[in-house]
Amino acid sequence: MKVSDEHRFYQFAAQLGLSRATATTYWHLIEQRFLPSFRKLAAYTDEREPLQVPERAFQKRPFQDDRLNAWLVKAAIQKTAHGPLANWRFTVKDNVAVAGLPMQLGTHLMAGFRPAEDATVVQRLLAAGACLTGKAVSENLFCAGSSFTADTGAVANPSAPGYSAGGSSSGAAALVADGQVDVALGCDQTGSIRIPAAWCGVYGYLPSRGLVPYTGIVSVDPLLDGVGPLARDVATLTKTLDVIAGRDGQDPRQTPTNPEKTAFNRHLNPDLSELTIGIVAEGFQLGVSEPAVDQAVLAEIGQLKRAGAAVKRITLPAMRLGRTLADVLNTVSTYRQLVLNGGAPAGQAGSYPNDVTDALRQRIQPDQYAELAPIVQAIVYSGWLTSTDPTMNYYNRAQNLIATLRAKVATAFEACDLLALPTVPFRAPRLPQPDAPLTTQVTAAMGMDVNTGIWNVLGLPAISIPCAVPAGTRPVGLMLVGPAMADQRVLNAAYAHELVRAAPLED
Repeated sequence: MKVSDEHRFYQFAAQLGLSRATATTYWHLIEQRFLPSFRKLAAYTDEREPLQVPERAFQKRPFQDDRLNAWLVKAAIQKTAHGPLANWRFTVKDNVAVAGLPMQLGTHLMAGFRPAEDATVVQRLLAAGACLTGKAVSENLFCAGSSFTADTGAVANPSAPGYSAGGSSSGAAALVADGQVDVALGCDQTGSIRIPAAWCGVYGYLPSRGLVPYTGIVSVDPLLDGVGPLARDVATLTKTLDVIAGRDGQDPRQTPTNPEKTAFNRHLNPDLSELTIGIVAEGFQLGVSEPAVDQAVLAEIGQLKRAGAAVKRITLPAMRLGRTLADVLNTVSTYRQLVLNGGAPAGQAGSYPNDVTDALRQRIQPDQYAELAPIVQAIVYSGWLTSTDPTMNYYNRAQNLIATLRAKVATAFEACDLLALPTVPFRAPRLPQPDAPLTTQVTAAMGMDVNTGIWNVLGLPAISIPCAVPAGTRPVGLMLVGPAMADQRVLNAAYAHELVRAAPLED
């Protein structure tokens, strides 16, 4: 039985210590002067034309042929067999809405929910001839940097059995690395595309903020959100990006400066003779970096030098500030926007799916927090604690420091065209046992984003490039970062690197 507004208000007033008489006065004012507008709003119909989607068939778990445990559902959805991506197999991370297919977000609390509309990026891929072969497992509320927190079980790393595939786009990266799909879309708040790309040995791209519309995707914070492709080669990555990029008129992250269409693939240019790449010293974390990672990354930077780029070492002390801001913004927003408000951002004149918001708000209540993965609980409890601290507004403080961070990083780009550093300064660790202690379950799912989150805060394009490593060893990623909207520059460098590494060395 639904509790009435009046009853809920009196309970709240009692918690505040209001007398019954005072509470009654306020209740009458609220009921007569405030609530009528909300009740009128509930009667309005959304005038947007809903996307008409035919009934879609899909296969539920478990699957006999899912050795990586990376598929949430399997399907075969294709709108046309013609277009630039005709018959390409693709999957999307499970926080991307696909009409009629389950969206579980890594937690059983969302089991059975199916969104009503496709995300913009899904619409565009289907219109380009690609075939959606299913949805990839996402980590629990897409919060973890490892691949063991989803309620469907750990996602295996095809490139390093027994080790983490990275997160939170764990299933997407694993399926690309294993060749089960041609391309996947991941989402990234502090590294969730690039971390699993690095640990699975594939390319993972975070576009400039707003380049690709986020419409129809569950959001943590518009300041951090990004959606982009994972692929095994640069051509596949850029062809996919050309299809999904461009304004859709619904995502407030996009501005008139964002292009309507892009042609990154057509404009790939491997000539790096006028490019200067700065090796960021702070990206090689003292006490955290593994020598094998440092060596592999520096060797790949050497390949960029072979391609014609000038290389110099730089220091960027602002990395420390960037990591702090990313941690604070992500923690507070995971609690305040994702958990409390169903992912719907405030103060954004865009479109957000009501069915997704309602499902999250109704299904993830405080008495159910204990059913979330330990890493998610730790983030939610930290977000609650810091959001309700009466002495400090941490989110505003972090937001106000972004201008300082941006100015400091801009100085680095005055001396360099691109920045280079390890995507993750250490290789994938072993997956913990399901009965591992609570402390292990939390700490094993965090800390991978020390080099990645800062670029989300600034909205800069960043790519993880697979490094050459000895056979049988765990993959390593080199990350290249460019200024805002310098996506072509970043992609050109990745392309040049790919060509040079494939070319034989001259005598």
